[in-house]
Amino acid sequence: MPPHADRGGRLRPLERAPKQLLGRLLERGIARGEVCPEALDGLVLDVIPAMMMRRSKMCGSEWTDDEVAEVIDRNMVPLVRSSPS
Repeated sequence: MPPHADRGGRLRPLERAPKQLLGRLLERGIARGEVCPEALDGLVLDVIPAMMMRRSKMCGSEWTDDEVAEVIDRNMVPLVRSSPS
């Protein structure tokens, strides 16, 4: 069982929070027409938390605010951007 899950295999509230926050951000972008509706997907919501977890666990380092902004600009924005109509 993953350390971030409870005995039933469900994510603990602290681990769900980043995905919920990202989901709300994507919903707002979808409402404005800036994000494609298909972006509201579990795999997309896992991208940033997975990258952050990997770096923290495998490399023993933390993300600076500038690095978080860069990964969002270089990875998430192109991934979720709505096509021009």
